[in-house]
Amino acid sequence: MTSFEVRSESPDFVALGNRVSSNISSLKFLALHSRTLNEKSSLSFNFNYDVNRQTQPNISDAYSIGVGTSYRWMDGLTTNFNFRHGRNSTGAEDISVLLFLVWSQPKERQFVTVSTESTSGVSRADWTYEPQTGVEGSRSRLNVLKKPTGSGYGGDYEYTGNRTRLAAAHQVEVINSDPSDPKAKGKSVHVTNLQFGSALVFAGGRFDITRPVFDSFAIFDPLNNVKNETIQINPKKDETHSGQSDAFGSAVLPELSSYTVTNIIIKQKSSSKGNSLPKDHFTLRPGYRSGYNISIGTDATVYFKTKLLNPDGSPASMLVGSAVYLNDSKVEPVTVFTNKSGLLRSEGFRTGRFKLEISDDQYEPVEFEIPSSVTDEFEIPSIQLKERKK
Repeated sequence: MTSFEVRSESPDFVALGNRVSSNISSLKFLALHSRTLNEKSSLSFNFNYDVNRQTQPNISDAYSIGVGTSYRWMDGLTTNFNFRHGRNSTGAEDISVLLFLVWSQPKERQFVTVSTESTSGVSRADWTYEPQTGVEGSRSRLNVLKKPTGSGYGGDYEYTGNRTRLAAAHQVEVINSDPSDPKAKGKSVHVTNLQFGSALVFAGGRFDITRPVFDSFAIFDPLNNVKNETIQINPKKDETHSGQSDAFGSAVLPELSSYTVTNIIIKQKSSSKGNSLPKDHFTLRPGYRSGYNISIGTDATVYFKTKLLNPDGSPASMLVGSAVYLNDSKVEPVTVFTNKSGLLRSEGFRTGRFKLEISDDQYEPVEFEIPSSVTDEFEIPSIQLKERKK
């Protein structure tokens, strides 16, 4: 891969998040080249050159050049070597060498990194263990570092709950009282940090508790047939998810990003007959720090059973049709079909009057009614179709 970029910037140009009042760079040249040498190694080269404005007598052009290579010793074990030479706008030059080792064990969900940098003289080793991601997931990390002024070690722990987020960290830094004397007694500085986060969100007339919200959020409120079901947001094959409904309220997804199209999947953890979700895929386009309350579920909780017969009394096999709800024209028809024995089994029905229309124009529509006393399952032994009059 090779890329080259030339950028011109005005004196008042400031990058987002940068508080520098003036921009001394008038023209930037950036080049990058990377290639794979073989199955185990790769090489990269980068070059940056800044043509700077003479805002002060000591301002000069700045540049940096770097070469890097990586080598994969075996599955999960990779080393990186990077060399950099640069000069800043004041003319000061520096040369640095960075060594980086990565040891990844995805099956064990462990990750080890070791790095050393020549300019600062800092060496560091980190170990990360993340047995599970998503809700009820945790991450533990330990670190050891060595630098010219002393050494340090510490660790931290993070837990992501369905409605809370916990974090604890402790870091120890041993500072040499006399940097010139390696045997001098050091002073230990301990820093402990404990965090607990939760949030009360409101949207569409509903309050819910969730993890801390930094941008936008969505509430998925189970109603009607799935009110007592456990609804999970974005479930994965490893049985992790991004949120779920429980005794404390609806399922909430607090990690939505503004102005980003987001596809969301919801799923029932377990369901009983007639309690399926009428819609399980959603696409959201959040505005700036917005909130959504999405009601899920339906009052169509009846599981309807019958057997369709031809005019001669034989099973009406392999037919497709739709059951139109006559009590409310706004309700979408239920698509139904029969098997080889003429049996019709379908959920998504509600109490009231229906008109069964067979896609084949050979049959007349048939009306039937589901009594208001039915709550879960209703069966008509058989329905005999009539040939459509020509």
